[in-house]
Amino acid sequence: LYYGLAIHRNQNSIEKMRNEIWATLYHKLSTNEKPQHDKYPSSESSWCSW
Repeated sequence: LYYGLAIHRNQNSIEKMRNEIWATLYHKLSTNEKPQHDKYPSSESSWCSW
């Protein structure tokens, strides 16, 4: 789901698309012991509220 959204939302920017896909991967790999939330978009509309 998130990968499709990253592609759809960033059709005009490969760089933004790539960054959002990496953010999704890091989100899935993140744990309480090793949080990995530094690649998310920082806007209020961000899907990660960490």
